Amino acid sequence: MFKILFCVALVWFHTSQIISGTEFQSDLFDDLDGPNFLREDEGQIYNDDEPDYDEDSAITKRVAADEYVTTNPSKRTKLFCKVTAHSTGIITKKWNANKPPIRIPIPPNICRPFPTFVELQKPTHDQYSPNVVILHRCLGGCIGSQQLLNCTVKRQEEVVIQVLKINDLKLVNITVYNHTACGCDCITRQSECDAKIHNFVQDQCKCECKQDKSSSCDSTKMSWKEKTCKCECNSAPKICDKSPNHEWNADICECDCKRKVKDRCTRKGKALNKKTCECDCPTPRPRCSPGESFLKYNCTCVPNSVVTK
Repeated sequence: MFKILFCVALVWFHTSQIISGTEFQSDLFDDLDGPNFLREDEGQIYNDDEPDYDEDSAITKRVAADEYVTTNPSKRTKLFCKVTAHSTGIITKKWNANKPPIRIPIPPNICRPFPTFVELQKPTHDQYSPNVVILHRCLGGCIGSQQLLNCTVKRQEEVVIQVLKINDLKLVNITVYNHTACGCDCITRQSECDAKIHNFVQDQCKCECKQDKSSSCDSTKMSWKEKTCKCECNSAPKICDKSPNHEWNADICECDCKRKVKDRCTRKGKALNKKTCECDCPTPRPRCSPGESFLKYNCTCVPNSVVTK
């Protein structure tokens, strides 16, 4: 009985959209310019940095008509979303080689709000209809190095929409966010720099080491890393199993005696044997008098009577 009521309610909900004179498709949405309820005022969507370009709409229409997409998005943004391939495969319409390529004019900045399908964020077990809506999202590219700049949102507005919660067969209000102003900004942020070792260079969008010691790197084994401002090994750490006292030393990029062994030798005034990683008495050893023996433990001569005890 519940299933029947559910199906009836779902059919009624979708039918009401059609009866209203295709209001859902025609009045609220536009294929090129996005939902009408987000465009009540033409001045709502704007770019603080660059003027609008009248040819954008014509370009989009031409691209849509020819089923052709060409764009050079920045590192972290894409004008057209990546879509999963159908399980039966993809049928691709080839470009007519006799047709000239579509030339896309390059404005000073194409970072601006574009109508985009956005999936509604919802709790794990909830289901909404529709589950996607069209909202403006800051997309596009930025003039300059695409490794340095990307398109970011500067201003947005709340929009409350009403959808059907299928679990309870109720209409619920959901708050979504519509981007209204965009701008190009550094991909690397100042907050990503380590203030102890870095300075942030705004015009180059990068963290720069306060002290450049790259010349101290052994070029045969190391390279300078801007992220840590240190010389780092070119190869991965090796397993150092020559003896229990050996370990990998990232400062010299090779197996070395453990730090605690080195400290123990220094503390006891002994010399470090780098082959065995043991503490040896310094040379030359003292000559012990008759009746004395050399004690390796503390590198001194002691009476034989003490040794035999």
